[in-house]
Amino acid sequence: MNIPPILEIDGVLVSSDILTERFCCDYAKCKGICCVEGDAGAPVTLDEIGEIEQSVDQIWNDLSASAQSVIDQQGVAYTDREGDLVTSIVGGKDCVFTCYADMELDGKKVSNCCLCALEKAYRAGKTRFCKPISCALYPIREKRFSNNLIGLNYNRWTVCKDAVALGKQLDMPLYRFLAEPLKRRFGEEWYKELCEVAEMLKRTLLIIVCLFSLLSVDAQSRQHTWTITPRVGVNSSDVRGQRWYLYEDDEETITKDTPTRDMATGRKWDFTAGFDVEGLITRRFGLSAGVFFSDEGYRNKDEGGGTVHLRMISVPILANYYVLPGLAVKGGVQMSGLIDGQIHYGETSQSILNSTKTFSVGIPVGASFDYRNVSLDMRYVIGITDLCDVRKINRVGDHWYTNSIWITLGYRINL
Repeated sequence: MNIPPILEIDGVLVSSDILTERFCCDYAKCKGICCVEGDAGAPVTLDEIGEIEQSVDQIWNDLSASAQSVIDQQGVAYTDREGDLVTSIVGGKDCVFTCYADMELDGKKVSNCCLCALEKAYRAGKTRFCKPISCALYPIREKRFSNNLIGLNYNRWTVCKDAVALGKQLDMPLYRFLAEPLKRRFGEEWYKELCEVAEMLKRTLLIIVCLFSLLSVDAQSRQHTWTITPRVGVNSSDVRGQRWYLYEDDEETITKDTPTRDMATGRKWDFTAGFDVEGLITRRFGLSAGVFFSDEGYRNKDEGGGTVHLRMISVPILANYYVLPGLAVKGGVQMSGLIDGQIHYGETSQSILNSTKTFSVGIPVGASFDYRNVSLDMRYVIGITDLCDVRKINRVGDHWYTNSIWITLGYRINL
């Protein structure tokens, strides 16, 4: 499924990777390397800088001599080359607030682990500030745009490869792993809405995957095969080009100077049935030909009314291209023979075969959707030849171009 790359959650632009990617820090393997590697510190706000400065005295003894020297010279933060405020660093990479200690993780002793002195002091109850929100949110990075919109992106970094592997093993989505920092930054209600969007995407993806699996199985079973598909359905038809000739005497000779006006017609719904035979040439391309009966025509909405029935036998020849498993677009040519033509006025009718041509050509375009052996087909047939054979049919003009919509349901049978 093509998930939108950016989702808007209550005014915050969220990269869809945050909802779909798996991530869970594997501290026993990485030992906090993200606080050491890199060429800039962690993004901070002015408010956070104030909180950090109030905490420095409580964490000073946990900092290295090099870190103490950097803080004495430039403070706890600086502006990096991109113009952002970030925590100060030592030797071009280590955050000044890193400290090291041996830890026991899952019953095993892990030596020389990198810790955050700010968080260590906070958890010991020595300070009220834990650490910058950018650190807590990592690998999510926050970006504020000029129009005050906030964007959240997933920052991919090779040092976090173990976290990606563990996240996949535990099936832990990134937004779930960072639930607490996200709540801290945007609030409980915002995070609840984020979870609802993620669940909706998950359900939609599951439905589409299941559907595509079924369609793929069906499409693969029909590759390089011939099928015949009986179809039955309805058609909605009308004509274009109909005009009234305005004259007083029925015996009057019609000339090119005889005044005319457009005839008011409406669509007529009626019956269609027949079959298609299709041969798949490649996985995506096939050719088909069929034979159909259709009762087409139009409703006369002018004075006198009446409904015209044009009963035809049609032979459509189509090229079918499968853009997706089971979903085809199609186009081609359709030849039709008129076997009966009548105009009905209530309970009376009148033949119009003596005034119409018996052969016509149209251009069918449409699409079909197959599920297992059931096929739904929709076509629009554009008439390109004139059915009218004389210039006077019940005071009607001399052009009949049929336009019809076919909607049929069929059942594929492998040959």
